[in-house]
Order: sequence, then C-alpha cells, then structure tokens
Amino acid sequence: MKIVASRELCRGHGQCEMFAPDYFQIDDDALVVVVKDEVAPEDVIAVEDAVGHCPEAAIRLERLQHGADR
Repeated sequence: MKIVASRELCRGHGQCEMFAPDYFQIDDDALVVVVKDEVAPEDVIAVEDAVGHCPEAAIRLERLQHGADR
C-alpha cells in the first residue's frame, strides 16, 4: 500500500503523526509530511488508523498495482 497526502487539505491537527509516527510528521508550516510512502504489512493497521483519524481527509491509502512502477 502507498500513502498519498494532500498538503492543501492538511490543517496540521497531527493525528497522523500520533497514530503512525514512522510514516508521518507535521513540519514547521504545520502541514503533513509523508516520511515513508510505502507501508510495510506490519504497519498497515497503524497507518489505516492515522488515515481514519484525519479530520480533514488529507491522507489516504492506495493499493500498489502488481508489477507497476513505484
């Protein structure tokens, strides 16, 4: 799975960073930064929690296509 984030929608609530700090940070502009965009299988639940708790729906997960360029 791959993380897609919209800095335009982000309002810096920090829920993503709280639920999955290995994948998200809030920068000095109070906007989301994706630290790692491909989600390890063991981290899917934490990242899904982060996505689900984003009040602005600024982050989402996409399934990687088999054999597709990353």
